[in-house]
Amino acid sequence: MRHSHILLIILYLFSTSCSSRDTKKLALALEKAKENTSELLKVIEYYKCDSDTLKYAAALFLIENMSYHYGGYSKNISLIELAKKEFVINGTVRSEILDSINRNVNFEQVADAECIKADFLIHNIDHAFDAWRKRPWGKYYSFSEFCEYLLPYRVDNEPLEDWREIYAERYGYLLDSVYTGSDIVEAATTICQRLREEGFHHTHIFNNITVCASPSFLLDYRTGGCTEESNFTIHVLRSLGIPVQNDFYAYSPETYSSHSWCVLLDTNKQNIPFCYMEYYPIRNKMRTDERKKCKIYRKTFQIQDDILASWTDVTIPPTLKKIFQKDVSNEYFQSRLSLPVKDINKRYYLGTFNKERIIPICKGEIHEDSVSFGAVEDRNIYLLLSGISEKLELESEPFVFIDGQLHYLKADLSKIKTETLYRKFPLFSWNQERMYRIVKAQFYGGNHRNRINKKLYEVCDTPYVCFNTYPMDTLYQKNRYLKYIARNDVLLELAELHFFNDREELIPQNIISGESYNNKDPEMQLKNCFDNDPLTYFLSKNKGDSIIFDFGKEVNITYAICVPRNDDNFIRIGDEYELFYFDKRKGWISLLRKVANKNTIECKVPDNALLMLRDWTRGKEEQVFFFSNHKQMYICNI
Repeated sequence: MRHSHILLIILYLFSTSCSSRDTKKLALALEKAKENTSELLKVIEYYKCDSDTLKYAAALFLIENMSYHYGGYSKNISLIELAKKEFVINGTVRSEILDSINRNVNFEQVADAECIKADFLIHNIDHAFDAWRKRPWGKYYSFSEFCEYLLPYRVDNEPLEDWREIYAERYGYLLDSVYTGSDIVEAATTICQRLREEGFHHTHIFNNITVCASPSFLLDYRTGGCTEESNFTIHVLRSLGIPVQNDFYAYSPETYSSHSWCVLLDTNKQNIPFCYMEYYPIRNKMRTDERKKCKIYRKTFQIQDDILASWTDVTIPPTLKKIFQKDVSNEYFQSRLSLPVKDINKRYYLGTFNKERIIPICKGEIHEDSVSFGAVEDRNIYLLLSGISEKLELESEPFVFIDGQLHYLKADLSKIKTETLYRKFPLFSWNQERMYRIVKAQFYGGNHRNRINKKLYEVCDTPYVCFNTYPMDTLYQKNRYLKYIARNDVLLELAELHFFNDREELIPQNIISGESYNNKDPEMQLKNCFDNDPLTYFLSKNKGDSIIFDFGKEVNITYAICVPRNDDNFIRIGDEYELFYFDKRKGWISLLRKVANKNTIECKVPDNALLMLRDWTRGKEEQVFFFSNHKQMYICNI
């Protein structure tokens, strides 16, 4: 049976006119199809004599590059869909449903070549061509651009579905009546505006589910992470003849995670990034999120031959052998990185840090006596690595790459400096904004429910630590009621709020607040302000909202402890910390280990050292840093 199957492939290849193409790829796809080979041959035969020769070429393109495309399938997919529906409707998911998913849902990877049907592929090709040729901008795109930006029948590893028609039916009116011009950026923006109005429910709850939602499910239940938002966007725009692709970074040294967004291929051949819930495409603007990216890639349907050639090379790290992506960093970054090397026979990689670990992020190319990594993001910390996947060796000290210059971070033990530690992880802008929201918040006291008008304190500056002590005005310390009021232009957002008479905590008998931002979401409820957990929080629905505390009788309030919503990576009193510096030969070396007795830690460190602070008591988020002008410099600060 196996021999006759291969014979069928060989005989068919010799009988067709496709000998000028890559017959090896086509043969591989037909062989991988196994019992499904006849379905692929039907497609080729269907278009072989078609007067539209481009459709025949499109069919061959899809089949030739189909070999390593897979979809994820599960008999219990309804459990995941039930959970996602519940999140869209209620903003949360019952724990028993999530537990059931973890116990009962397993995915099977099925190769497209083994299951795809001829009618499905023919329908996809015909509809893709119709959408391409229907729009006035279609004439500006080459066939090869069409093949990557419009033609593919799948976006990721979602289950195969015939999606083009249902998406075009839902959103076609936007280009048939709302916007009828010929500017593709305006057309895409019109669609994105509508999609934003309909919304997307972002959540990390489903991050451990590695298979993407089906197109038909996403059409009505838009929830998940950036991947699902990008997939949904691509389905919508491709169904309407707008060429789009997916760009991403595989690893951020800031967040230790990946992120993706869409790019629109403009008629001037520039790829324009956009993410409809955050920003629309703007011609000649390469906007992305602010997180560090190092390298940026574009997903492709076509197999990247240069990567495929090294696919079986076990000495290359697996993360650097993805055959459906290409490096497009040069479209985003101006800086290029080349480093001198002594041994041109070695294989070199550019590395960065994941906490204390060093990971390779791209492979270099030897040019005479240097290794080039092409375009890379500057204002990052990198290292030069060499060797094989299982045992990469350090070729350099860590270095800061900034404005085309390299500054190596080699600890100078002959120069010791006294510094102050505030955090073990960077304070990202979104957390800075959350902490800024308590600025100009005010505390008022009073002894009557309707006359709480004695000003006790106003927050004047953005906090720089987690737990903040605010003294109440000594003239008005005795009060039955206390009101905390957020400033008028922000929502009331707090992690903790406690009141004291000297060292005695005062417990209110009743607490009244405005409505929660989401009454169904346990993460946003008022009780979170009093659970002694700085990671939980209350978020109000209205700006300038307030919380009223009724202590039942007059009490002497000397101070309040206020914790803005934050990431709990500040120094916490009572936690045990250890500070390390990096040595190229020995790795991470301990400098001190102590229990914090205040909100900062004084330390002595070698000059020019790369450092890392670990909290042995709690938490997982840590990141390398160095000191500059007595300030902790994380990657986001460079």
